[in-house]
Amino acid sequence: MNQTPMALHITAGMNIYAAVMLVPVSVVTYTVIGGLKATFTSSYLHTVIIFVTLNLFVFKVTNNLILK
Repeated sequence: MNQTPMALHITAGMNIYAAVMLVPVSVVTYTVIGGLKATFTSSYLHTVIIFVTLNLFVFKVTNNLILK
């Protein structure tokens, strides 16, 4: 089973069977309305946010270890 519906069930209390149907439907709807360009752009943006956050975290941790 996909982990996204389970996460929605645990965090939001959403019915697991509704989440199994609504997650793919919402992804397909987003892709159809926005097109593949919007999908790739949002994936790229999320990747950039993850890498920036990861780099900031690593810098902060290593900086604290060096200063001690």
